[in-house]
Amino acid sequence: MPDLSVIIVSWNVRELLRTCLQSVIAETSAEIVVVDNASSDGSADMIGAEFPDVRLIANDHNAGFGAANNQALRISSRPYVLILNPDTEIKPGAIGTLLTFIERRPNVACVGPRLLNPDGSTQSSRRSFPHVTTAFVESTMLQRHVRQLPALRRFYRGDRPDDEPQKVDWLVGACLLLRRSALDEVRRWLSGERVKGPKRRPGGACG
Repeated sequence: MPDLSVIIVSWNVRELLRTCLQSVIAETSAEIVVVDNASSDGSADMIGAEFPDVRLIANDHNAGFGAANNQALRISSRPYVLILNPDTEIKPGAIGTLLTFIERRPNVACVGPRLLNPDGSTQSSRRSFPHVTTAFVESTMLQRHVRQLPALRRFYRGDRPDDEPQKVDWLVGACLLLRRSALDEVRRWLSGERVKGPKRRPGGACG
């Protein structure tokens, strides 16, 4: 897949990063760029020793998610960019499916897959823009008691099946395929963490 750059921002998750890279390399010959945000667990050394074809940016400080992605975007070159969390594993065929989907739809700038937990269950990854009610409830102790609140159901897109293509307001940033031309129009990577920092379980899969 020569048209693809894979970008991974990592911090102190060496073993998860190794597994992630193995799953990516098994699926694609894409350009891979890893930005290590000053890990203290030997992540950068592991990449140099075990993955010599991976382009490594070893920061001397934790630059954060958005800034680190921008670093990688500046040195990558392919027309499609896969932003991938280091705690993910690529399922067979997943990257090809995403590329085929976006290539056939020139008006689509970004596409995300269904995310799976380690036990195979679906991990929530699609969202509507938050409402004032959402801000008071989501990710608080109240949420478990009002899961069926209409505002929460809309926020988590509970009105649509998770196994069909659909337009959404935003996606969890664990695995996103983007058209570089669209990124060039906005000039930089805008981190979704400014809207909401989603919590994820390590070891999720893109499938």
